[in-house]
Amino acid sequence: MRKRLTKQHRRSWFGPIWNKVTDTRGAVTIFMIVVLAGVFMFTAVFIDYSRIAAMEVQSERLTHAVVRSVMSAYEPEFQKEYGLFAFGESDATQLLDTALTENFNYTDQEDGFHLIPLQADETSIQLSRPLGKYDTFNQQIQEEMKYKAPIDFTIEIVEKMRTMSGVMKETTQTVSVLNRVRKPYEAREKAIDELIALQKKTAGEVQELAKMIMHPAGSSIADKNVGSISSIAQIAAQFKNYTDLIDEDKRRKKKDKPRINTAKIAAYKSRSSSLLQKINPKVENLLETHAHTYSEGIELMAKIRHYNQEIANIIEEEKNRSANASYDKVSGARIPGSTAKGDAGAEQQLAELRKNLDQLVLSQELLNQMEASVKSQGDDYTSVSHAVKSLVTAANQQITQTSGSASALKNSTIRTARLLQDYLDNYLGSAPEGTIGKIEKQLAAARAGTDSIAKDEDKAKQDMKKATMMLSGIAGMGAAATALDADFSEVNGYYEDSLKFNSSAGGEQSQVEVDKDPYEESQKSMDAMDVIFGGVSESLMNGRNEFFQNEYAIHYFEPFDVTFFRNMAESLQKGDGAQAADALANVDLEGMIQNFAVEHQQVEYIIYGFNGPTANLTAAYSEIFGVRLAIRTAEGLVKSAKLGHPLAVLAAGIAYGVEMAIKDMIDLFTKGHTDLSAYMKVPFEYRDYLRLFLLQTNDKKKMSRMLALIRHSTKINPAERNTYASAHVRTGMRIWFLPGVMKMLKTGQAGSSVEQGVYYADKQADYGY
Repeated sequence: MRKRLTKQHRRSWFGPIWNKVTDTRGAVTIFMIVVLAGVFMFTAVFIDYSRIAAMEVQSERLTHAVVRSVMSAYEPEFQKEYGLFAFGESDATQLLDTALTENFNYTDQEDGFHLIPLQADETSIQLSRPLGKYDTFNQQIQEEMKYKAPIDFTIEIVEKMRTMSGVMKETTQTVSVLNRVRKPYEAREKAIDELIALQKKTAGEVQELAKMIMHPAGSSIADKNVGSISSIAQIAAQFKNYTDLIDEDKRRKKKDKPRINTAKIAAYKSRSSSLLQKINPKVENLLETHAHTYSEGIELMAKIRHYNQEIANIIEEEKNRSANASYDKVSGARIPGSTAKGDAGAEQQLAELRKNLDQLVLSQELLNQMEASVKSQGDDYTSVSHAVKSLVTAANQQITQTSGSASALKNSTIRTARLLQDYLDNYLGSAPEGTIGKIEKQLAAARAGTDSIAKDEDKAKQDMKKATMMLSGIAGMGAAATALDADFSEVNGYYEDSLKFNSSAGGEQSQVEVDKDPYEESQKSMDAMDVIFGGVSESLMNGRNEFFQNEYAIHYFEPFDVTFFRNMAESLQKGDGAQAADALANVDLEGMIQNFAVEHQQVEYIIYGFNGPTANLTAAYSEIFGVRLAIRTAEGLVKSAKLGHPLAVLAAGIAYGVEMAIKDMIDLFTKGHTDLSAYMKVPFEYRDYLRLFLLQTNDKKKMSRMLALIRHSTKINPAERNTYASAHVRTGMRIWFLPGVMKMLKTGQAGSSVEQGVYYADKQADYGY
């Protein structure tokens, strides 16, 4: 009963609740609300997420677009005149804001639905990398010249230089070794001449002694009457007559007749004694002389051996000259479509000439002979001195006798005279088969062909005077062009500013002048060719920065009009250097002074950087003369190879080179170009020579000079014009749904944020020319 009541009681209060719970009426509505709420929240999040993603992309594009718009305001003078880009004088911040405003205005249509309504919040722009910085300037040069430079340089320079590389390699090596050898060779030959002259001089003094013994030496001595006495041979020859005179006086005395030969007898004895007294001191002095000759001769032999070894070392060193690699690289350059070749015959002749250089080295056998002659001369004289002293003793004994024969004295005199004659034959050089005669014969063979050297050297020196007078005349015109000094000083000031801006060292520019000594000038020209071919080789192998800078300078800067000096060249062709200088002196500089303005010789200024109207021109023409001398000397060496002796070939080659180089300078001043060489008759323009000289210039100084000229020409300082921009743009977009959820989910990229229902995106875009 109790259990049943409990069930009833439970049904009474739980039933209504259970009915409500189990009632299915309205269940779908509630379910749909729950589902739709979830779907709506999910959809809303993804809608805003999509809007945010699109807004990020749009902001990124917008930032890049506006920074490009800002940087479109480049300096037109830089671009038009020099192919360079740099931001102009406009306000970059204002341009950025204007570009953003215009972009928003363009997309803000009143009747349109704005799914991504952007609005600008914060903007900023930072300009950097001024054009006046080396890295920036160099990068723009490379961009401008990356297609033009390799093609132009290869066709206009490499193709021509390639045909000359083989001949010039042989020429520079040959001239270099001969110029290096020439001085020790001349010093050695001078020492040899001094040694032989010393030996001959000493032998000449012995010849005086020989005259006191018997001169000339003979095989017999005939008797003679008493008379003058100047040699022991005469003492022996007059002895019989002397004894006869004594006997005659003795006979007369026995007959009580007066002596009639007393004076003659006394004279004989007196003269003989006087002569004999002089001989021994003479012998002793000559012993000292020979000791000195030996000492000095050994010193000279040491010099001779030293110089001879130096010559041998130089020849050996030059066989492995490092500069040859540059010529080989240029020679091996592959140029599509090129059929031009060098002159193999000329190369072979020059190579053969260099192989003959060993003839400049004297053999050890000859040197040993020469040194042995120094010692043997002293030894031979020592033997002579002993024989002479013995002879003097015998002669002194002979004249004390009043009777007897002088045959023993005669024999001793003949033997001593022959000994002296042998000495003289060996060391006086009069006998071809003597010691000195044999040495001189070998030296003459080694020096064969050198007779023409002095004549060729004199000719080369005279022609060098013409060249130096011509260039001096050009340099002298600078004194009359002082009105242009202010412009050059201005450019030089800009150059110094550029160096300081780039923290680069300046320093004095070394002078470029033609040397008056043809040998020195020829060596300078060969060294310059090594540098030039090294530069061309480096450009081919590495395409270095300087290569693009050089071609940029040639394409965008103006060289001097070299035909301005046509009248001077025509005067030089008709006369000499003095007439050419007079022709320059008569030029009306007042009317032509602007031809020397810095804007008309920009390339020359870039190469040399001298602060004056004619200094850069003179330097350029001096170097051109050097190049022409190097090429023409190559031709001269080939033409003169038949002379045989290497130094004779060098002298003749340089004489030819100087003469033809002057003619080439005349062609340059009258036509504006020269033929490259006799082997390659193609025109080589004035600007092509300048391209070669640009290869030798310091790249930092070169860039500063270009920047200085740009500043002088445009009146705009490249150091104050930037080439790179970094823009920051902060754009906002209102979030449509659940901004708190979007903030909680941290939707968006780094730097983005949600503030007061607005999503902000921070974007940065960089742009450089």
